Amino acid sequence: MRLWGDDLLLHSPMPVRWYRPRGERWARLDEVDLEDPRIGHAIGVYVIWRLGPVPRVLRVGQGVVRDEIAASRRDRRLRRRAGEDICVTWASIATPYRDGVVAYLTSYYDPQVRGAVPDAEPIAVELP
Repeated sequence: MRLWGDDLLLHSPMPVRWYRPRGERWARLDEVDLEDPRIGHAIGVYVIWRLGPVPRVLRVGQGVVRDEIAASRRDRRLRRRAGEDICVTWASIATPYRDGVVAYLTSYYDPQVRGAVPDAEPIAVELP
């Protein structure tokens, strides 16, 4: 059992399958093929982070994955800097759990670029 803190649910995290392309590396935000059938019309939760000397989660959110990735590519706050890669992963999460998962991941990672954080009881998930 993992304990994430007094302000989060104290139970084993819900198992989820985070998207990762074939191979060892994570998907780069600017390289994800939005026409890839593995994305399809996936709806779920996503995490965007910066790799580099000081890795940092930039955004946690939810929605139609293809649309959210496209919008994130246009967001200046998520632009790549020299020597750093911006990565993304997502997981399909059923609607009744999505707000709680976003609340949990936002609390856990404290992303640099914050969107609306759902007012929901956090639901712990396996981390990417």
